[in-house]
Amino acid sequence: MNYYELIQKSIDYIEAHLEERISIENCAIEASMSVAHFYRMFFAITGFQIKEYIRLRRINEAAKELYKLNMEENIDTKNPFRIIDFAVKYDYDSADAFSRAFKKVTGFLPSKYAKQNNQYLFERIDIMENLFKEEDKKLLEKYPDIKVLKALDSFWAASYTAHSRTPENDAFEFLKNWAEEQGLLREHPGYRVFGFDVPDSVQEDGSYGYEVWMTIPESFEIQDEKVIKKYFKGGLYAVMSTTIGEIVAAWKRFDRWVGLSKYEIAGHQCLEEHFSNDGFENRNMDKEDRIKVDIYMPIAIKKNSDHVMKLAPIKVAYYREYGEASEKVARNVWKVMLSFAQEQKLNPETSRIFMYNHGFGKVTKYWHEIMITMEADRTFEDLLVKAKVFEGGTYMTAKTDLSNLASAWQDMGKRIALNKIKGSKHQWIEEWMLDDFSFPEHGIRICYPISDK
Repeated sequence: MNYYELIQKSIDYIEAHLEERISIENCAIEASMSVAHFYRMFFAITGFQIKEYIRLRRINEAAKELYKLNMEENIDTKNPFRIIDFAVKYDYDSADAFSRAFKKVTGFLPSKYAKQNNQYLFERIDIMENLFKEEDKKLLEKYPDIKVLKALDSFWAASYTAHSRTPENDAFEFLKNWAEEQGLLREHPGYRVFGFDVPDSVQEDGSYGYEVWMTIPESFEIQDEKVIKKYFKGGLYAVMSTTIGEIVAAWKRFDRWVGLSKYEIAGHQCLEEHFSNDGFENRNMDKEDRIKVDIYMPIAIKKNSDHVMKLAPIKVAYYREYGEASEKVARNVWKVMLSFAQEQKLNPETSRIFMYNHGFGKVTKYWHEIMITMEADRTFEDLLVKAKVFEGGTYMTAKTDLSNLASAWQDMGKRIALNKIKGSKHQWIEEWMLDDFSFPEHGIRICYPISDK
């Protein structure tokens, strides 16, 4: 079971024992965690401290009974209900203790609340219903251990990366010591700890990189050059619980699952969340089969045909410029082409603007090219702008904006690689949407060349 299922199991135990004395130790046993670990993860996942949740649920049940008594008009001065009965039923030491707790939560004493028409409500938390998507029954029968989390919420994190032959141990140990020094383990009780391998970091000597994140409050400022404050924007994930010894097999199981599902592997970060009392796990390689970990595979709904664009050969006006400064070249090319479009009175509602450049590889000179589509029979003369036929091709596309352009390309590249989509050698392009051939743009479509076979 993953973290979410284990916490749900503890909630089910609480709900079955609301009218009895509830031991936090027994709740932790239901969740297969130590008490300290359970306290932290219950708060992290539900947003409530465990004792607070029990108190609110008991007050909710008592309030429902009082409301029912009022509706049935069973309360009168000759036969009043006894507060001590509610106190005993919901494990309070005295009627006064129950009354104080009830008023703190509802704003009314029990005797006053019984005459109210409004009803306090704090319903049972259902993690699986609230946080997980309903899955195809046949797929769930075949892969009962894989669940789809609606969204792993965004968060701020303190990040540390270690490069060695044992980078997991090194990264966890360093960040744990740092967090203790900062007081975060004590002052931020709902923190979570995630880790992942650094891509393409394996060296000839067997060393590699591993990065660890600890969630922190947004307001927390980091004053250590070795620790970086990062923002994780969250996303859709498939979640599975496994052990360190079986983690490679678990990722392969994910691959088989995703091939049968309505999802594809997405470009946001793969994650591992470790089971340990304080969230920081030193891996004992002699006991790796006992070290539990939740793994998170980033997924997205499989793209339909609207996300695959086939661009037929089309006549364009274009201008390319080379130079030593990339941004300066880009500004000049845009200036030339937008001025040309306005001078030629091209129709902005029917013309399309495509841009591409030197890309991310090393070049001796930077260059940018912009193309604007035009009517096949249009002719013109210009010192800089020329005409040609752009051959087009088949593209995987995604919409983005200027502020997220670089990350959109990175995500696209990851999706292409992870989903084993066959690329092609025809020209990649970005389609820029501008009104009246003037900035600001109101959207960008990135177009990754793929094979149409």
